[in-house]
Amino acid sequence: MKKHNNTNNLIKSLMITGAVLGAGTFVGKENVHADNVKPASQTTKVTASSSSINQKQVSLTKQTQISSAKAAVSSAQTAVNNDTKNVGSTKASYDAAQASVKQAQANVSSASSAVDHAKQLSENAQSVINSDKQQVAQASSAVNTAKQNVASASSAVTAAQSKASQAQSNVNNAQKTVDQAQANVSSAQAANSSEISATQNQISSIKSQQSSVTQDKNDAEGQQFGAQANVDDDKGNLQNAQNSLDQEKDTLNGLKDQASQAQQKVDTDQQAVQNIQKSWGEGQLTLDTSAVNAWNEMHSGFNSNGYMNDNYQSGMTAFKNVMAGERDDHMNLTDGNNHSMYIGYVPSSDAQDNVKDLDPYNLDSATQMRLTKYAAGLINQIRAELNMPAVTVSSDADEITKQITDGYNEDNWDMTTQSHDKARVFAPLYDANNKLSYMSEVASPWDNGGAETNLGKVSFNDLTKDIFAGLTSMLYNDSAENEGHAIQLTDADNQTNSAVIGLSFDKYGWMHIEFFQGQADSPLYNNKQTVAAFPVSDQTTRDGQNFVDALNQEQIDRNNLNSINGQIAAQQETVNDAQALVDQQQKAYDQDNATLQAINKRISDDTAKLNDLNNQLTAAQNKLADLQAGSQVTAAKQALADAQSKLNDANNALNSANQGVADAKANLNNANQAYQAAQAKLVEAQSKLASDTQAAKNAPQAVASAQKTLQQAQSTLNAAQSNLNKTALAYSNAQKQLQADQNKLTVAQEKLAKLTGQPMPVKPATKPDTKPEGSSSVSGTPSGNGSTSTSGTTTGEKPAGEQSGSTNSDKPAASTNDKGTQSVSGIPSADNKQTANKPADKPATSGTTTASSSTSTSGATTAEKPSGERNGSTTVDKPATKPEGSTSVSDTPSADNKQTANKPAQGSNPNAEKPASNNVKSNHTTANNTTSVKTVRHIVSSTRAKEETTSEKSSVVSIATSKHEFANISNENSTSKNSLPQTGEQSTKGSILAGIASILTGFGLLGISKKKRN
Repeated sequence: MKKHNNTNNLIKSLMITGAVLGAGTFVGKENVHADNVKPASQTTKVTASSSSINQKQVSLTKQTQISSAKAAVSSAQTAVNNDTKNVGSTKASYDAAQASVKQAQANVSSASSAVDHAKQLSENAQSVINSDKQQVAQASSAVNTAKQNVASASSAVTAAQSKASQAQSNVNNAQKTVDQAQANVSSAQAANSSEISATQNQISSIKSQQSSVTQDKNDAEGQQFGAQANVDDDKGNLQNAQNSLDQEKDTLNGLKDQASQAQQKVDTDQQAVQNIQKSWGEGQLTLDTSAVNAWNEMHSGFNSNGYMNDNYQSGMTAFKNVMAGERDDHMNLTDGNNHSMYIGYVPSSDAQDNVKDLDPYNLDSATQMRLTKYAAGLINQIRAELNMPAVTVSSDADEITKQITDGYNEDNWDMTTQSHDKARVFAPLYDANNKLSYMSEVASPWDNGGAETNLGKVSFNDLTKDIFAGLTSMLYNDSAENEGHAIQLTDADNQTNSAVIGLSFDKYGWMHIEFFQGQADSPLYNNKQTVAAFPVSDQTTRDGQNFVDALNQEQIDRNNLNSINGQIAAQQETVNDAQALVDQQQKAYDQDNATLQAINKRISDDTAKLNDLNNQLTAAQNKLADLQAGSQVTAAKQALADAQSKLNDANNALNSANQGVADAKANLNNANQAYQAAQAKLVEAQSKLASDTQAAKNAPQAVASAQKTLQQAQSTLNAAQSNLNKTALAYSNAQKQLQADQNKLTVAQEKLAKLTGQPMPVKPATKPDTKPEGSSSVSGTPSGNGSTSTSGTTTGEKPAGEQSGSTNSDKPAASTNDKGTQSVSGIPSADNKQTANKPADKPATSGTTTASSSTSTSGATTAEKPSGERNGSTTVDKPATKPEGSTSVSDTPSADNKQTANKPAQGSNPNAEKPASNNVKSNHTTANNTTSVKTVRHIVSSTRAKEETTSEKSSVVSIATSKHEFANISNENSTSKNSLPQTGEQSTKGSILAGIASILTGFGLLGISKKKRN
């Protein structure tokens, strides 16, 4: 659009400049009407008496009027530009709506055909199916017959081939017999004399071999006696060794029986130990009466605030003495496997708790809490016995305990060589957020042993046993620590009467139990859980003596079992030695027996050889007698004659058999072809029956479906028709608005021309319409009845290279072909009715075909042009309806709102036969290829503007428009391309070039028109 405006500005400049130059210098020929152009030589008379001031005032007033006129022209031009855009937009909507209507019409036609087809199939279905079934039955019978023929022919081929194969085998055998007989004859004739000598030599060789084999047999028989004696000795030695082995095995089995009995005793002892443990419930960490009394005395040595009093020392001494006396029974017990045992410890009976799948240094929180509760149950058991307050547990306490042991690990703090890591232990106490008033720690090494840093995976029972061992050690083996651990566990010093505990292991295998005493709102008391004390069994069971006795008995019985197992191991060695001797004797027997068997085989082989040599000698002697008699050659010849006769018979039989095979194969091939053809016919008949049967079943549904589709297609067509009416009306209104604004622009231009003294460009009248070959015209304004007509002329053959101004298109074009004139109608009619397509009454009889419909587009189709010929038309997207003529189609709705289908004209195009009868004045220039149009033009005189309208038979309107209008555009390739604009034969581009030429050469050209076009 910017480029277009620049062109307009350039045209404006040329017009103004050309007018000035023309007023003073133009002396050329003008071909214009007298009332259209004010001569350049006319000037305004000025009174000589006017003063200079008046002249200036007049000049100023005129300048103001010119400015106002220019503004009016600019405003009108803007309106025209906007209208042009609107025309293009509404035209696009109209085209889309029209395409939808055409598609909807096609869909309705297709759906209607589908309904007819479905109804026809439904009515004739049964007769078709009956015929199909008859065809299938006939085809099936033909297939069965053909199949039987193939089977018979195939059997015949097989039999013939078998007979031919046997005949060929007979020929081959007969030929071999002939060959051998011939060889025998030749051999008999050529070697009879020499064979006598060879046979004599063979007899001598056989006799020599007989002598050698006889000697070897005699030698073997001499060795046979000694070998048999060795084998007999080996048998005796082997039997003795086997008897000794059997005795040692009996002794070993007796020891194994003793071991089994001893194992049963050990199992009984272990069961007794387990039964005692079961009587302890979950565990027994208790004190006997003497120990309880001693503890009470030690407890009395502490005040309620934890400070020691005068009774402390005597009570401590009494407790130490009692616990030292019971230490061994509680600390140094082992079972028969030398595993440490503790009075009162009871392992879990859950099989999973014996699986070694726990890392003691990285326990999950659930397992850690379970172990803490186990320790709390034992601690509360002994505290309950001593009437002391129980401890509780919480996840927060476990978490802080885990942090403390992690601190031990980070500090590499091994309590085997160091005391407690107090900085880590008491860090929670000094943290005000914990609100603790007291805390303490007790710790013990793994299972009361040394530090253990490579425990690997352990079971839950391993950990509970270690906890029990640690607590037992704190009670019975704590004299070196002044019973400090025992005091903490039992709260003898009154410091942990409301403590919550946590338990964890460090990487050195030490168990840590932390006691946290705090305020009531201490966060460590959050989620606090009480733990019931493990139940206490009766005094007789828990004193441990029966447990110790059971462990001792297990040890005695296990020692006996170990002793028997030792005897078994020793006896097994004796059995192994006896077995080795048996193996040795067996090997000697096998070797000597193999030697004997080899000697026996020599004797047997030599005997067989002698027998064979005797037979060979007899045969050689008989052969020598025959050779000497001369009968061998005669017999060979007779045998050859017999063999040749048999071969001739076999060949004759083979030829006959081969011919039988060929005949049978030919019959089989014919049978197969007939069978395949029958099968194909059967498949075809079955397929047709299935297809027709299914179609018959679906016929009612198909009819209903087709009718529904037709209804839907008709609804779609109605909606498309309604939309087309709306878009056509919008398009028509846009064109009308454009025409009105163009008229305003022309008036404004005339006023400006009058003020500036420059003549308005006069548009010359056109010559009377003629119909030159190849011309085409399409109007863009609705006719009186709302339809738009399109004419198209089809030319015959033209020489190569000839150009024509016709336009071929199947829808309105938006631009001009650079080689010809393109005129497109695209303005909808007033009522926008459309009529469905219907065929023409009869084909056109002339070379020009005019199609009348709601929208018309002119397009001339040139038939049978030589190669290389070009014309000025735009090529249509689809081929013409008739090869020998052109078809023009209208794109504008008709006046009665019906869209008329394309149909051939009933007669020739009158426009192609004679020129227009009236002279038409046009507001635009055209090439020689002009058409009949109804033209609106504006004639500018020196005093007024006048609009003249001339009508032609075609009742078509052509309006000069802007870039996006549909208008008659002159062919720039016409023969009058270089003529002046006043002649009516020059395009706008030609006007611009002529204006430029007039400026540069100094000639003034009057009437250079200002026209917007692309």
